[in-house]
Amino acid sequence: MVENDPWLLALADENISEIYRDKRDFAWETIRPLIFDQPAIFDAIARSEAVKRGMEESGVTKQTIYRFLRRYWQRGMTPNALLPDYARCGGLGKDKSVSEKKRGRIPDRDDLGVNVTSEMRQLFRAVATKKFITNSQLDFRGAYDELIADSFCERVINEHTGQQELVPQKDIPSLRQFRYWYEKDNDVFRLDRIRRTPRVYDKDMRAILGSSTAETVGPASRYQIDATIADVYLVSRYDRTMIVGR
Repeated sequence: MVENDPWLLALADENISEIYRDKRDFAWETIRPLIFDQPAIFDAIARSEAVKRGMEESGVTKQTIYRFLRRYWQRGMTPNALLPDYARCGGLGKDKSVSEKKRGRIPDRDDLGVNVTSEMRQLFRAVATKKFITNSQLDFRGAYDELIADSFCERVINEHTGQQELVPQKDIPSLRQFRYWYEKDNDVFRLDRIRRTPRVYDKDMRAILGSSTAETVGPASRYQIDATIADVYLVSRYDRTMIVGR
């Protein structure tokens, strides 16, 4: 028998946000009279009566009290077991449904962006695979400008100059949204390898998964030879004015 639970996550109150602490303390005050009423709390009939009294005193529903009790018993029977699980909220890894309400973070500038649909994502992928990776001189902002010019602009004739101009539509995706879906819908490492050519990418940018030191088992277990062209010019033995190499 051990006095301390080795799997218990010890959290100091100063490391817990105030919102989390308030919700934990509310849940704890709600069920504390019930859990100290042992062994009656483990009897179904007595527990039901205690829950009804708790509903009258705290003003919460029966389902909420049972959820607090279950969480307390399942997670180590400490007050911190009642901390909320906000980290599990939001449908991690699942695409959100499209509606009239703007999804995502609240923008800090005027470029609100739009709700990106499946059709827009196809346009994003087309720009990434047909223009961005095939033109190494085109940066990411340039690829975004190409997207807006091709798919989110109207051609209008300027009355003063008579020239045709591109006028962006009212609601267009932002650069942040274009970058987000580019990284989400594509294998960015594969596209970067194509964009920079495999020879350059494998030589200078590929991930290094090990080292020569880690692969050796002891002294003299491996030898390496490195060839470097020296800055010394070789001349012909027949005509010393002719350079044959370095």
